[in-house]
Amino acid sequence: MGTCGFDSWDGYNHIAEIGYDLWHECWGYGYMQETLTAAIESRFQNMKLNRINAFVALENEKSTLLLERLAFKKEGVYRDKHFLSWSLL
Repeated sequence: MGTCGFDSWDGYNHIAEIGYDLWHECWGYGYMQETLTAAIESRFQNMKLNRINAFVALENEKSTLLLERLAFKKEGVYRDKHFLSWSLL
């Protein structure tokens, strides 16, 4: 039904990037919010992360709303790649 995981882990600075994908048929049921909440809490506790980054395509409004609900802060736009950069401290 989908995926969720961490990539680009920087153990020195305690930063990781989160990525996720959910089949269209599963949108709107809260599955990804529940999944990300558990993954984020686990990584902050178990990996002692200071920061989690996320990158979202500009046109992906549902993902943008999800990150806002999870208290991520918008940091900027990668103009050459058309992505928004988000972070959670």
